[in-house]
Amino acid sequence: MHDASDQIQDLVALNQIIETLNRTVDMQSALDNTLARLLEVMGMETGWIFLRDPASQNLWAGRGYALASHKNLPPALALDNPEAWEKGCDCEGFCDKGKLVGAYNEVQCSRLVEASGERGGLLVHASSPLRSGEEVLGILNIAAADWSSFTPRLLAFLTNVGAHMGAALERARLYNLLRERRIDEQRTLISFTNQLLKRLELDELLNYLALEVPRLLEAEGCAIVLHAHQPGELPTVFLHQWPEPNIPAMSAQEVLKYWQAQAPCCLATAPLVVESGELGWLMLHSPEDKQLNDDETRLLQLLANQVALAIEKSRLHQVELSRQRLEVELETGMRLQRSLLPKRLPDFPGWEFAAYYQPAQSLGGDFYDFFTLPGDDQRLGMVIADVMDKGLPAALFMTLCRSIFRTTSISDISPAESLQRANLLIRRDIGCDDEYTDDIGYFVTAVYATLEIDSGRVNFANAGHNRPLCLRANGRVDELSSQGIVLGLFNDIFLEESQITLAPGDSLMFYTDGTTEAINEQGELFNTSRLMNLLEHSDGLSAKVILDRVVATVSDWLGTQPQSDDLALFIIRRSPSNDI
Repeated sequence: MHDASDQIQDLVALNQIIETLNRTVDMQSALDNTLARLLEVMGMETGWIFLRDPASQNLWAGRGYALASHKNLPPALALDNPEAWEKGCDCEGFCDKGKLVGAYNEVQCSRLVEASGERGGLLVHASSPLRSGEEVLGILNIAAADWSSFTPRLLAFLTNVGAHMGAALERARLYNLLRERRIDEQRTLISFTNQLLKRLELDELLNYLALEVPRLLEAEGCAIVLHAHQPGELPTVFLHQWPEPNIPAMSAQEVLKYWQAQAPCCLATAPLVVESGELGWLMLHSPEDKQLNDDETRLLQLLANQVALAIEKSRLHQVELSRQRLEVELETGMRLQRSLLPKRLPDFPGWEFAAYYQPAQSLGGDFYDFFTLPGDDQRLGMVIADVMDKGLPAALFMTLCRSIFRTTSISDISPAESLQRANLLIRRDIGCDDEYTDDIGYFVTAVYATLEIDSGRVNFANAGHNRPLCLRANGRVDELSSQGIVLGLFNDIFLEESQITLAPGDSLMFYTDGTTEAINEQGELFNTSRLMNLLEHSDGLSAKVILDRVVATVSDWLGTQPQSDDLALFIIRRSPSNDI
């Protein structure tokens, strides 16, 4: 009955020791607690543990060993006693010679025998090798006065504890190796990432990757395949020491399948993935019959993740640089386009002038112009025009048209003749040789008018543009019709020439379709009728006030809707007689 009770106690104690060894990652604490509990169960007082340590070359505790834990050492084995610890002992010698092979071994302790001082009656110890497979990791020693102190039960318990302690030491060693490997891996990744961050140019980045990734994974060469950005483009392929230098004209997926079908001895592939999707692949090869182990495969994918982020950052950097360059170019274009508009409005006694221009985008295709005609500083040329499209192409075409209009207006010819000459020059400059071309993509509408300051007579021709609106002093609003066709489509065109005379108090407004085709939140056009109605309620107002009312009313009509077309307009007004 007593034996059964002892066995139960031993099992409980053994389970507690196993739990302690399995639970903790602090092996020093586990060894100290296990040794104390082992001595308690065995009814002993003194024990110590050696661990093999090839790096330890001093003689203290024995060459190649370290004293890992101890409990209740007698004065003779005090840690500051050179006679006990400056040399090895028999149990270490047996272990080095491969003689410590049993589950436990009874050893007469050479340290206790040879050391001076109080031994506490201790002369022998039972030694249990701490094993991992066939490898002895250390020695567990429990000291006693004689062999009779070690019963079969106690030796069995010692053996069990020694076996579990050996397994725990192996787990701790593997854990430390893994932790060191993880630390090395983290250092590698941090250094690798820092190098990637320094390289924002894609070519420089790919060149670094092709050299560094094979070095880190001890591979021969590297290939980086990136998907094409646009349909019809070939993938980006960057190679270093790759056995298949000739790339077929394939998609990125076809390139990958092609290489896999003709793979070298080792072909490791990792996808390059970012949040927006797959960018391509990172591939390694080696001429040797080598396979990446699990840790190397894991490191390859970690590197590939960093590579993908770096490539995406490089692309975004290039996009940002392009955006910045475009902004600079647009800003330059805006300043240039603004410089082409009249720097000041005409100034003639008895006349008022007001003008407004607002492109839908940074650059626009609408413009207006004022210039005195050659040989007569009392005659004023006036142009408003709208080229097809918006943005940079429209702005460039507008610049061409403005120069042409000024060129054709310097001669003493009528507005209709001037626009007809401008049409031929536009056709020539945009490369139209046919009588009619509708696929060139460029045309312009325009109104060209001349004003005689003294008489108030206005001669004008309209090339497919919005009809000017005349606000008479009595509040009546008239559309000024004149037959004509847009410029740039046909070689030979006919433009009707018309004229009116502005009396004192009369106003004349020229505008582009960005005014009447402004669309509100309900999808409704502002239209010509609303513009005419606005003018009917503006009689007696100055040119500047009328223009401001038109601009404000159109802006209110748009509401939160963005401006969809360029807006240009100008107003001339003959001052009432009592204002002159």
